[in-house]
Amino acid sequence: MEIPQNELLESALAAARKAGTFALANWHRRTEIKGSSAHDIKLQMDVETQQVAEGVVSGHFPGHAILGEENRTDQDSPYTWIIDPIDGTLNYARGMQHWCTSVAVQYRDEIIAGCVYCPTYDECFSATRNGPALCNDAPIRISATADLHEATTLFGPGKPEASAEFDTRIFHTLINSCRIARLLGAAAIDICSVAAGRADAYVDMGIYLWDFAAAGLIAERAGARITRFPEMSPNQHAYLCTNGHLHERLNALYAL
Repeated sequence: MEIPQNELLESALAAARKAGTFALANWHRRTEIKGSSAHDIKLQMDVETQQVAEGVVSGHFPGHAILGEENRTDQDSPYTWIIDPIDGTLNYARGMQHWCTSVAVQYRDEIIAGCVYCPTYDECFSATRNGPALCNDAPIRISATADLHEATTLFGPGKPEASAEFDTRIFHTLINSCRIARLLGAAAIDICSVAAGRADAYVDMGIYLWDFAAAGLIAERAGARITRFPEMSPNQHAYLCTNGHLHERLNALYAL
């Protein structure tokens, strides 16, 4: 029997809040690095925060599968919990406030509940497939900006070094086409910013499922339009989220 979406959301909220609060309380340990690459790092806190979130989920729904940035459990269940323990790890590691914890619930092939908790801002974005998009329990809505020259656009670069030249060209185009283009470094918050009307679009050249699962649902329920392009690698997509008015113009960037 299908579980009510509000019940799933309550557990997602509990998991995200507990994990995010844990990460905030242990921010002094942000320099405990497990590994690094040219443009990213893995922290011990990523692993431990994932464990905190998984503990809440497993306590409520022990038979459900979990897909996280730091771990995956293969359960024979139509429900999969998609977790990003610290989205914006580089920001977190450098003591910047722009990071969050994201928890989504997928039933078969559809995201049906999700939340994005930003501990440093004390903001919690949430939605179910059948309900409104909320921030701290208040409804949110996309912007009405229709002119790209007046738009605030947020950007996320792709991870592979091979795409760096293409990413730079796209970002340069955004800088010249929009009122302002920013690269803030936490995709889930950025997508929620579109949902809340604080930004008009989010363009990402290589985002992972755990980054956008919850935030994308929240944005859709707030009225946003989303295009998720075919997989570049397992669970990785180019991704576009806009207020709808700007979608076709920005969608053309991916063909440059």
